[in-house]
Amino acid sequence: MLVMAIKWISQFIYDTARVADWAIAHHEAGFGLHDIFGPVLQAKLETLLENFLHPKSNRLPINQNGLVWFFRSKFSKTLAWHVVFRKIRSKGALAHSTPHVPLVVADLEPDLFKNAPHLPEATLAYVASSCYGALLRELDIVMINNHGSSYDPSRYPSPTTVHTNALEMLRMLLQLDDDPGYLEFMDIMRPFCNLAVRDVTRVVCPRKK
Repeated sequence: MLVMAIKWISQFIYDTARVADWAIAHHEAGFGLHDIFGPVLQAKLETLLENFLHPKSNRLPINQNGLVWFFRSKFSKTLAWHVVFRKIRSKGALAHSTPHVPLVVADLEPDLFKNAPHLPEATLAYVASSCYGALLRELDIVMINNHGSSYDPSRYPSPTTVHTNALEMLRMLLQLDDDPGYLEFMDIMRPFCNLAVRDVTRVVCPRKK
């Protein structure tokens, strides 16, 4: 049972990464990656990645924070919908309790995901770090295609490290009710608990052959 659950979680993480890889370049993602190439694309990716790293990810006041910038983007809602509100067919261990019934993560813990002022901090951090991972993978591809170009890999920590740092920072940001940008920030976060298909850009990845 545990092995089947682990396989389901692994597949869930893989699917999220795959959607993020395709969605970052969508023209409605808000990143401006869909119509640029070469060195210009490299520079744009490096600029976007900075939002998830110190000092921008830790910057205050709230309206100058890189993570807050990310959650303003259309992409963040698209990926959050995919993680929290998309219907998933039950597989493995979950299929024993809900055979052939679509599973929605938000329905498992509605008080955490729907009836709250914001999604759980760990979920928000997962969405942010998944985007970071997709941008970093795209940068690697661009560097391979841009012969002669290079960058310092030590500048970019792993998505796991970014998740840990984002989780810590989000916990702080969500408590800064004396910050001038706090109310606007909460207005940004509240709709994440009630996302519908009409609120996001659906991304359908090509089927693997």
